[in-house]
Amino acid sequence: MSIRTHLPLTPTFLDGLLLLTNAVPDSSLVIDCANCGSDKFAMVGSQHDMMSSLSHGDRKLRVRFSDLKANDMIMGTERRVRATVIDLMKTKNPSLVFLVQSSAVQLIGTDAERLADDLETELKLAIAVVPPQPMSGDFSDGFAAALEVMARKLPLPAASPSPQRVGLIGHLFERFEADELANVAELRRMIEALGFEPGSVWLDGKLTRELVDVSRDGHLLALSGGKRAASALAARTGADVCELEVPIGLDGTVRFLHGLGQSLGVADRVDAVVSRELDVIVPRLEKAVRRSFMHRNVAVVAPPGEAVSLAAYLAELGMAVKLVVVLARRDAATQRVRDELAAAGIGAKIIGDPSFPLVEDAFRALREAGSLDLIVGSGAARDAAKPYRIPYVEFMHPCYVRHALFDAPWLGFRGALWLADAMFNRLHDADYSAY
Repeated sequence: MSIRTHLPLTPTFLDGLLLLTNAVPDSSLVIDCANCGSDKFAMVGSQHDMMSSLSHGDRKLRVRFSDLKANDMIMGTERRVRATVIDLMKTKNPSLVFLVQSSAVQLIGTDAERLADDLETELKLAIAVVPPQPMSGDFSDGFAAALEVMARKLPLPAASPSPQRVGLIGHLFERFEADELANVAELRRMIEALGFEPGSVWLDGKLTRELVDVSRDGHLLALSGGKRAASALAARTGADVCELEVPIGLDGTVRFLHGLGQSLGVADRVDAVVSRELDVIVPRLEKAVRRSFMHRNVAVVAPPGEAVSLAAYLAELGMAVKLVVVLARRDAATQRVRDELAAAGIGAKIIGDPSFPLVEDAFRALREAGSLDLIVGSGAARDAAKPYRIPYVEFMHPCYVRHALFDAPWLGFRGALWLADAMFNRLHDADYSAY
């Protein structure tokens, strides 16, 4: 079966825009196209994030379609977009509006940049045009594109960047639940552990008037989704930029801290921080590794950067990674995962740009062979696993089943411990149910 004969499980470019709009509470998104139904953003603003402000019972939503009709495809979409933005101002009063065009609107030639300039002058409202990739991009692309536009568009106050402040750009703040809030707290804690002041986090759920505090950050730590945004901000503020991968697992977090320490000129502080953290975590993991993790067969479902780090962490815990489902639309991203896992000695099967039938077949084959005990990562493939009752630990977007009411980080050292706890208990529960 070809990988592209069915719709992919990878969340789309639009999903990335929705996640970013969700994460900035005083922003709105206008999608210049026909009304495709509020279910598209209700999946983020209701099912994925119980604390979201995207969806409201009064129907005064922060995400709008321009609601194009057949005549608009001939006469132009400008009138519809203008009316939609004006209605947003009246009902939601946003500080920033993102505007993105559908493929059809691109083909008819509506000049989004000129339209945005005219609306900004008329309405005195910042309007950021997101370059669209609706057919070829995935949610990581959508998030990164909107973050870069925001980095160029938001007015920044004049400030002298402090060499003691470290901002973080590119954190995919997925929802306002206690897992993401705890992830942000863990990232800030690691910056503090090296003796620096945590600065702005793009994103952490704050309003735009708080995000502009990034102008005070002398250093910008760019995660994979924020590299272009960090470069744009640095060009405006003069900050230094350090590019690092998301810290997942013990070894991944150690590499993160060494890279950050090297960039900040405090490499000599890292070993003491790492030793202090591992002295707490390793004793808690030792018995769990011997009792439940060793020789367990697992599958990973995650975006490229997270997929590599997560698979490496599971291997650290003694598990055999049999399958990695890469939530990316680009073949190059999947190939990078394949190369990095091979270099780490992880010989898993790799599925990129996954379709539902392809993943379902892979899960079934492994389960019938007795070679799949647990699936870990995004809930994107959860329905494909359901018929075979495979234990699933879900903690990345989309995350429709598990919600976090109490601190549940999955980044950094504390995230490594929480993830081990979640897997340990899920495996034990499955063993008990099967007994």
